[in-house]
Amino acid sequence: MTSTALLVSYLSSVGANVNYRIPQRMSEGYGLNIDAVRELKEEGTKLIITVDNGISAIAETELIHQLGMEIVVTDHHRQGDMLPNAFAVVDPHRHDETCPESVRDLAGVGVAFKLAAALEGGDHETVTEQFIDLVALGTIADIVPLKGENRLIVKKGLPAINNCDRPGLNALRSITGNDGKTIDSSGVAFAFAPRINAAGRVGDVEDAIELLLCEDDETAERTAEGLDSCNTQRKSLEQKICGEVIRRIESDPAIKYSEVIVVDGEGWHSGIIGIVASKIVGSYGRPAVILSRQEDGYAKGSGRSIEGFSLFEALTHCGSLLTKFGGHSLAAGLTLECGKIDAFREMINAYALSIPSAVPEINIDCRLNPSAL
Repeated sequence: MTSTALLVSYLSSVGANVNYRIPQRMSEGYGLNIDAVRELKEEGTKLIITVDNGISAIAETELIHQLGMEIVVTDHHRQGDMLPNAFAVVDPHRHDETCPESVRDLAGVGVAFKLAAALEGGDHETVTEQFIDLVALGTIADIVPLKGENRLIVKKGLPAINNCDRPGLNALRSITGNDGKTIDSSGVAFAFAPRINAAGRVGDVEDAIELLLCEDDETAERTAEGLDSCNTQRKSLEQKICGEVIRRIESDPAIKYSEVIVVDGEGWHSGIIGIVASKIVGSYGRPAVILSRQEDGYAKGSGRSIEGFSLFEALTHCGSLLTKFGGHSLAAGLTLECGKIDAFREMINAYALSIPSAVPEINIDCRLNPSAL
């Protein structure tokens, strides 16, 4: 959402006739899809620029070419066996990428930021002045490592967030009770980000984009209140699903003591299961995949992992069972037929047992002797 707001604003400012579309998570899933591509063609679209997705959209990019459109992919997820057939693929994790280590961990909005800077002839300063608040917000919210350029983005972006004239962010500050307070990275992560994300999870994603793009205080205030209500609903759903998942784990030793915890349930909200997966990883210290069985016979899933176990590589190993998947080492999404869930559980656990075991780590900067305190 921050990537979309950034590029819509930037491209509009340089005279482009630009619109945006973010798939509805419940009905369309994540990223490009065939129906959306056809609709964009009917609307007269000539160029599609993806943000934070597209690296695995092989079939969709082929259709885009067949329909006479162009596509530029900007993404930060891992490349699969092949690249999409695009005019350009901007992704620090391309197999042939030689970019410096300092940008390897850019969030999706960081890659979009790089595209805007490139369109300015490599001038980061102009784009930074206009959009560093959005880039910092998206970087913190995506929980990427705050090192290299990510640290610089957040260091420059937090003062911009605290002293910005963007009505949407100021409305978020007010609705979260932070008027007059200095917002740090924790404040962004736990106050701003959940409310913006709630629109994509249980509300209308367009509300979040409206909040980030709007230019008047009244619209910003009304939209922020709506997102706050969505966030309250999201927390209620999350608590319910998390309770069901934990009961399932505790009632089945085969799941509880497996290398990768895989739990499936009927009709769980697909916008919430990623958060639930994160909580399961935190509670059990092992990678977790939560699958929601849908009425169409398919299950949509979200997975989270721990350092040392690449979820993307694990899903690649299980690719023969999956209809679709994508992501990176610590987080990924997938779709598969409901009838293949048990086989998937067995295959991903067999893969986990075949590689060196990973355990959660605590990074210690300095070990203190208690007597020295």
